[in-house]
Amino acid sequence: AADVVALPYASASSSAVLVNAFAHARPVVATNVDATSEMVINGETGFLVPAQDSASFAAALVSMLAQPALSVSMGHAALEYARRRHRWPCIASETATLYRAAIEGAKTTR
Repeated sequence: AADVVALPYASASSSAVLVNAFAHARPVVATNVDATSEMVINGETGFLVPAQDSASFAAALVSMLAQPALSVSMGHAALEYARRRHRWPCIASETATLYRAAIEGAKTTR
C-alpha cells in the first residue's frame, strides 16, 4: 500500500522493483544511475535524482507525498509506460529486432 516507491540505488543494471511499481500504477523516486535513467521518465513516471544525494532524494519524496494528485497522475503514466514497454510481446519484438540487426551487422563485416 505505497503511494510512491523509493529506489535509492548506488548502481542498478535493472530493477524488477521498478517495473513492479509501474505495473501497480505507482510512481518512483529513483537515483539517476544505470538502467533507472532509461526506465524512469523524469517528471512523468517519477523523479530521478543524483546518486548519493540524500537531500535531493528526500526533497523529491516529500514533493511527491505532498502532492497526492501528482503522485496519482505519475502512477497512471507509469502504468501506461509499463504496458507499452514491458509486456512480453513488446520485449520479444525488441529482442528479435536486436537479433536481426546483429545478424545483418555480422554479414556486413565478413
